[in-house]
Amino acid sequence: MKPSPPTALMSTFNSRLDPEFTNHPQRQMVLNVVELLKSRRFDALETLLQPSFLAYEAGTLSDRGLERVWPHLGLQRVDLVEAATAWTQAYPHSYAAQVFAAHLRCAVAWQARGTATVDRTSEKQFEVMQQHFDAAFPHVHRALVLTARPTLAVGAGLIMARAGQDDSVHDYLELAQAHLPHSPLLYGRMMWVLNPKWGGSTDELQSLFEDAQTWSVSNRWSEEDRSTIQACYEAELADVARCEGDVDQAISMLKETLQHSPHWDAGHSQLADMFNVKDQMQPAIDHLRQALRMAPAANRFNQLGDFYQQVDRDELAAACFEEAMLWGSADAAGSTIQWLSEQRQQANEPQRPALEQQIALVGEYGLQQYSSETMFYLGSIEFFQRADAPAKARAYQWWRQAAEWGHRAAMFNLGIAHFEGTNGQALNKAQAIDYFAQAAARGHWAAHERLGKAYLQGDGVVQNDERAAHHLEIAADGDNIYAVRDWVFCLWFGRGTPQDRPAARQVLDRLKKLDTEVHADALGAIGLAATTKHFFRQLFSGAKKV
Repeated sequence: MKPSPPTALMSTFNSRLDPEFTNHPQRQMVLNVVELLKSRRFDALETLLQPSFLAYEAGTLSDRGLERVWPHLGLQRVDLVEAATAWTQAYPHSYAAQVFAAHLRCAVAWQARGTATVDRTSEKQFEVMQQHFDAAFPHVHRALVLTARPTLAVGAGLIMARAGQDDSVHDYLELAQAHLPHSPLLYGRMMWVLNPKWGGSTDELQSLFEDAQTWSVSNRWSEEDRSTIQACYEAELADVARCEGDVDQAISMLKETLQHSPHWDAGHSQLADMFNVKDQMQPAIDHLRQALRMAPAANRFNQLGDFYQQVDRDELAAACFEEAMLWGSADAAGSTIQWLSEQRQQANEPQRPALEQQIALVGEYGLQQYSSETMFYLGSIEFFQRADAPAKARAYQWWRQAAEWGHRAAMFNLGIAHFEGTNGQALNKAQAIDYFAQAAARGHWAAHERLGKAYLQGDGVVQNDERAAHHLEIAADGDNIYAVRDWVFCLWFGRGTPQDRPAARQVLDRLKKLDTEVHADALGAIGLAATTKHFFRQLFSGAKKV
């Protein structure tokens, strides 16, 4: 049997979470479902879930209501996949079984893929996502014919359609149309699909909103569902404002939305994201906690842990990460490994065996959940804490795995090793440049700086001032001090960019605030560089490692 989320930390830290979280009815339901699944007590599962399904079939429970009383649909744990499949085999006519298996596969697929844009997602991530989607489709197909109200199944299909996965049997966008007038849940899903960032438009959002207002009256939606119609629409418009760079407007819009829909959990979660962007951590924490009171979820607990880390409340962060792992968060596993590695580094010898055991447990779970962060930090423990030659060799093995899963810092570390031929890694500047390029494409500022320096010098690549300036400017915007220094040089002498000495002076002023020593290097370079050759002799002889 595959490992469950480790409990070594729960006994220490989980009690630090408010009882309103640990005793939440949805959490207790999830624990019951997981226990029955793991023990293969499928008859008891059917007995547990049948009353709510019958209420849904009778029309006394909406699909949003059914989703709320079936919180296990939000699980994303790989260790439950085999049991979920066995449940569908034992009860092939169970809508509850088929829908859970479909949602679980979809959630696991998205977790394997990650949330980065297509150009920042690796082939391995796409490959594993496709495997789980291929396994999900048969469950969706079966669920569609097991009830006259298959909206939860259609919703799963929409999730896969959003990922660009075509089903040879159904067009889920088209299939949803027949059920939309009766389904607040599908309305919310369609609002998400029609967001301009996914290829929709604000006109389409408005049209759907206007249609839903008519449906809510004619089909007698509940007051809560009717208020959610407007909330979903306003939330998508707020997201459009954020994508256009107006976070303040997005915050204002969401605050107004929550005045008429205070119990809308997604609005509180979205507003927490906005406050985090603005580095306003206390309101971010408050709104995310409010969302969790209404609907606990893996990503919310993981995000709350991140927020607590930012305000140096590490033990609360650890408790949140542990809770997120209960629901199946790969990101939380990586964060926990990072935290445990810091504890190990600070611990005395008698404490280290216990920490090693916890690292092993969480590491096994994180690897199972496709966590590239876990791979990266396991490598970092080997490289920086154990640090002998065999440990460093193991570190690079972990970092290669993490890079395969799209981890940009792992790519950068591999690039450094191959560019310099250090720590037993072969000197291969072409391969190093490729790693730097992959990391830079994923937003790694130090990788942009390395590429800029390589193109400026013609080291490992053909010298190219324009490419150098492109990468150095990006890295300088990220406050990489060596990139800022080199960007000053490009602006001062017009290397790869129009000469602009007033702009160079402004960048120099910023560099002085960042690092006075590197600022002095930059001053010396632009004052002494009578020739490019002389500049590089002064600038890079004995330059610091990044």
